[in-house]
Amino acid sequence: KGGKMLLAVLNDTDKEETVKLNLDLNKLGVKEGLKGYDIWQPEATYTLAGTWEGKMPPRGFRLILWGVE
Repeated sequence: KGGKMLLAVLNDTDKEETVKLNLDLNKLGVKEGLKGYDIWQPEATYTLAGTWEGKMPPRGFRLILWGVE
C-alpha cells in the first residue's frame, strides 16, 4: 500500500538455506529501487529489485520493510 512492501521470509529447516524469490513488482504495486531494511537487524539493508536472494540460517527469519526511510 502506498508504495511500501513488507516481505517475511522463514527458513523452517535445520540447515542454512539460500532463498531466491522472483517478485512481480508491477503486480505488487511497488517500484524497483526502493530502499529497505530488516526489522530485526536494521543494519541489514536491501534495494528492491525483481528478485530477492539471501542466506537464511537454520530456523532463521527475515522481516524486510521497503519504502520507508
